[in-house]
Amino acid sequence: MQRKNCNEKIAMSANVLEFSTYCIGNLSEVLHINQSDVYRRLVSSGILKDYVMDAYDVTHTYSKASIMQDLSDLMKLRGVL
Repeated sequence: MQRKNCNEKIAMSANVLEFSTYCIGNLSEVLHINQSDVYRRLVSSGILKDYVMDAYDVTHTYSKASIMQDLSDLMKLRGVL
């Protein structure tokens, strides 16, 4: 039982990591900002953890356009854009 939980956590972590890089890469293209800068802004504002990682179960089902709009709006709200 313990091993199954560990494997599920690893799979979830890989999915969250993949989704995080997807968001950073696409947001970089949409905003015309390099990926390192997008990453720093998302981390410093808490958006990477709060929206991208912690809400992965829900947000990964949204359309690309919706995710990019939400992230842009959040970045403006939190003063990093």
